[in-house]
Amino acid sequence: MPDARTAILVVEDELHSREGLRDLLEGRGYHVETAADMPQAIRHVNAQRFAGAIIDLRLEPVHAVTVTGWDIADICRARTPDIAVLFVSAQGGAEVEDRAERLGRAAFLEKPIDPARLTATLVRLGLRSRAPELPVAASGLTRNAQ
Repeated sequence: MPDARTAILVVEDELHSREGLRDLLEGRGYHVETAADMPQAIRHVNAQRFAGAIIDLRLEPVHAVTVTGWDIADICRARTPDIAVLFVSAQGGAEVEDRAERLGRAAFLEKPIDPARLTATLVRLGLRSRAPELPVAASGLTRNAQ
């Protein structure tokens, strides 16, 4: 069973983003499970305890039911009240940031996600990995020089 103190659930409907977050976080020493939608997220939350969740605010409807990242966070917190939650979305703003902050032990990052900012936000939320900090370039997410 993975160490619950470093376990993070990533809920993201876009495959590329989901896999990119998983790879980055695993490279930083976190144990990561991924979910593309609400049913998958619920299965993971019921199967194990997570220290944190990274949740896309805008998810595709499942069986014509629209579920937002806010809804997924409520489900996660019903099972694990002290879970840290990082909301992500391509569209944010002060209102979204304020709503996340009001939840307590939660934050918001706008996409595209900067790896260094992601790491700093996770640490601020109390999510420390089991591996030493890696420089941003080591994450493999640097861009090629033009």
